[in-house]
Amino acid sequence: MFVLMATLILCAIPGIATAAAESYVFDLKWGDWGDEDGLFEWPYGIAVDNEGNVYVTDTNNNRIQKFNATGSFITNWGVWGYGDGQFWCPISISVDNEGNVYVADWSNYRIQKFNTTGSFITKWGGEGSGDGKFNKPYGVAVDSEENVYVADYYNHRIQKFNATGAFILKWGSYGADDGLFNHPTGVAVDNEGNVYVSDTENHRIQKFNATGSFITKWGSPGPYGIVVDNAGNVYVSDTENHRIQKFNATGSFITKWGSKGSDDGEFNSPIGVAVSPAGHIYVTDCNNHRIQKFLLSPVTLVLPDGGETWKQGSKQVIQWNYTGDPGSTVKIELLKGVAVDHVIANATTLGPGGSGSFNWTVPDTQELGSDYKIRITSTSNPVYTDTSDAPFSIGAGVIITMVSPDGGETWKQGSNQVIQWNYTGDPGSTVKIELLNGEAVDHVIANATSLGPGGSGSFNWTVPYNQTLGSDYKIRITSTNNPVYTDTSDALFSIVAGAPITVDSPNSGERWKQGSTQTLRWDYTGDPGPGVKIEVLKGSAVRVIAQNTTIGLDGSGSFNFTFPYSAPLASDYLIRVTSTSNATYTDTSDAPFSIIPPLTVLSPNGGEEWEQGTTQTIQWDYGGDPGPSVKIEALRGDTAIAVITPKTPVGSGGTGSMTLTLPKNAPAGTTYRLRISSTSNPIYTDTSDASFSVIPNTSASISLISPNGGENYLQGSPLAINWTYTGDPGPTVKIEALRGEAILAVITPATSIGSDGQGSFILNRLPYNTPLGSDYRIRVTSTSNTAWTDTGDDYFTISPAITVISPNGGSYPLGSTLPMGWTYIGSPGATVMIDVIKGNSTLKTITGTPIGSRWYNVTIPASTPTGSDYRVRVTSTTYPACSDTSDIAFAIV
Repeated sequence: MFVLMATLILCAIPGIATAAAESYVFDLKWGDWGDEDGLFEWPYGIAVDNEGNVYVTDTNNNRIQKFNATGSFITNWGVWGYGDGQFWCPISISVDNEGNVYVADWSNYRIQKFNTTGSFITKWGGEGSGDGKFNKPYGVAVDSEENVYVADYYNHRIQKFNATGAFILKWGSYGADDGLFNHPTGVAVDNEGNVYVSDTENHRIQKFNATGSFITKWGSPGPYGIVVDNAGNVYVSDTENHRIQKFNATGSFITKWGSKGSDDGEFNSPIGVAVSPAGHIYVTDCNNHRIQKFLLSPVTLVLPDGGETWKQGSKQVIQWNYTGDPGSTVKIELLKGVAVDHVIANATTLGPGGSGSFNWTVPDTQELGSDYKIRITSTSNPVYTDTSDAPFSIGAGVIITMVSPDGGETWKQGSNQVIQWNYTGDPGSTVKIELLNGEAVDHVIANATSLGPGGSGSFNWTVPYNQTLGSDYKIRITSTNNPVYTDTSDALFSIVAGAPITVDSPNSGERWKQGSTQTLRWDYTGDPGPGVKIEVLKGSAVRVIAQNTTIGLDGSGSFNFTFPYSAPLASDYLIRVTSTSNATYTDTSDAPFSIIPPLTVLSPNGGEEWEQGTTQTIQWDYGGDPGPSVKIEALRGDTAIAVITPKTPVGSGGTGSMTLTLPKNAPAGTTYRLRISSTSNPIYTDTSDASFSVIPNTSASISLISPNGGENYLQGSPLAINWTYTGDPGPTVKIEALRGEAILAVITPATSIGSDGQGSFILNRLPYNTPLGSDYRIRVTSTSNTAWTDTGDDYFTISPAITVISPNGGSYPLGSTLPMGWTYIGSPGATVMIDVIKGNSTLKTITGTPIGSRWYNVTIPASTPTGSDYRVRVTSTTYPACSDTSDIAFAIV
């Protein structure tokens, strides 16, 4: 059986000029799988004569079938074979102006020519690569002068013949450059004699003049069939993409249609393409075994044509163009996916002068989506139709959305609630808020309140204390500019009985001064009676401050009360308000409030950082008459450490202040507070609520330069200490020797800071009794302000003034001389003690040896235990810390 490749039909036939914006619509189809008349097995080539008759190469049935323009069968001819009028895979077909039919007989390597009824006229070709020979002829086309062009598939060339098959010329060979081919399939000729070739495996169309000179090219994957109309438009069967593409004569894209499938207008490997004198397009839908016919729709949708975003509620213009006379009215439909969402207009005027439009307001409730298209259809002929080339989107438009209450909430009479909403777009600047009871408006909560910024808004609403109880309430919010923009709670909420009396203030941690007058407030619902009793609670203690005062008006009441100066300071006070008519109608503060001193420290009151040497402002306020002056004390923790001032003016108008310059040597710390007290009335006193910090002054600094880590000093040697400083740390510094973190000694309690930012101190001699070690550091500190200090970055080492030089490794036989030698610096005493050590045990001690002798020799007794773990230690008799031991063990053998 013939292997499916791609075919292509070419002919120059009368055509029509088309505009760039155009659409082709399905008209009819015929055929199915089979070998009876009108059925096909893989139809490939197709051509149309000047009478509109259609010729099809029924490739696997090895025959030609002829139909009229509507697909009615007329005749067929051909069977499998090698003889005249027989075929072996006829693959493409063309018709000249006289009605003669040319067939590319693929596997017989020849072209056959017939008259319009199928009578054999002539043939030419044969297998080969010479002139007039073929290696699988594929496409065939005839020009207006009856010259025949053949795409010679495996020879990668085009051959040109006259009407009787006489060879004229050829061009092309294998390659990808201009004028070369890689398996050419389709060939077509326009009215100017230009030749178009489907250069299939180079994925391009090439255009030549009648003698084969290259003109231009353009590309798309897998072109097969090709045809040119009289206007020079080129139609290509884009087989691998299952579509037909249309270009102008220079290769500029005009339109396309089709996709993979078996429905009307869909393809499964379209191969041949032809144009009728009326401009109708015929396509061999090869793997669907049928022919499809398409018409150029006289109606073309212009807008929306894909990619637009139209918002709910927005006003849009649907636009189209038309040619000819498609009727006076069109129907407009909105498609979502492939389904009709709804009909926008059943019959609107087509429009004058070749174009029309329709103003459409996108419904506010239109479902959001990105898969919408518009379809426009003539009401006179439904074949005249066009649809958006690609989907457009419908996005969120102007929307107001109720957020709260949105269903299920329970709000109490007299309670404070927040009504909330979101919005998109521009619904206007204000909204109306209504309370609905069932479907009826109970009352308008707000006639025009601000919409709110940034897409959301809110309104604080106090539920009326006498609001009818119910569980069928909703809130409706509506734009005052356009009532279309509205939303209502999704579900019902409830209004229930509130506490008959609710304390509003004090209710959340208030701080009220002794002697101050405060307003106690409450709300009420319903009718708790005309009067209330007011009590102040502290722990289990209760004091009545109003036995019977009026309940108030319209759901709220208040009472002014002056707290006595004698009221104990505490943070556990509550207020209770109780109906004098019904003691069950009562409420108490939700959280305690505080009674604080009539004089209050404002600053510092916790968390401040005051730098040594800076000027700070101490502030307080007061009520009543604390007297003319106050005392200010500094506390560290709870202990008073200094009186800042025994007496400074209290201030005026309820506030006072004093400036304080903090001493530069004030100890740094994080537990400071201030206490301010009236000098005439002890009731007036207060202390900072929390601690503040005194931090080091940064206007000066000291930096230790040496020793700063890694140095090695011998006992008895001098020690030079150097530092730099900035600012004015004071005239003197203290120098300390540290061992680890502990102070070993004060080297000097006060020495000059130096000059020009540098200072130094020389310790003439490190004491001989200084303990040996590698954990020493020096600290230099201002005697004016201990915050200005610095310590060595790392440790230095103190080594002994005596150094054992022998024995220091090696082997000594029993009975031989053991030379013991040392060096020293300075005057670490008159004599030394020498220890001979084995392992961790002292084997022998020699005392009173003059230090200046530097050597002491002994004969090793024969009774000395042998071993390799011997060492010698030499120690000053005067300074025991001045000592050294052999670095390396020696052996006695």
